[in-house]
Amino acid sequence: KTNIVDANSHTEDLKKLRVVNYQFSHQWDEEKEEFTELEELDERHIGLIAQEVEQHLPKLVSDYGGPKSVKYSLLVPMLLQTVQELLDRVAALEGG
Repeated sequence: KTNIVDANSHTEDLKKLRVVNYQFSHQWDEEKEEFTELEELDERHIGLIAQEVEQHLPKLVSDYGGPKSVKYSLLVPMLLQTVQELLDRVAALEGG
């Protein structure tokens, strides 16, 4: 890896993201190559809505002609950096 520099803080961007519970109402049909409506709702999931994420962090959203989706793997380093920043703040407040 080259051109390695510390990343900018993403704390404020992450605060704007809304974590939701949801159920899928459609599924991808491989044969038809399209989404079809489910007869029964899928199990409940937790996550983010890609269209909402795209407003704040567009690089975290993929759109390959189908439905948009969140690139959760890119979110992990941002979350880790934010946790590190918050731990530093807690330590400073505790005097350590």
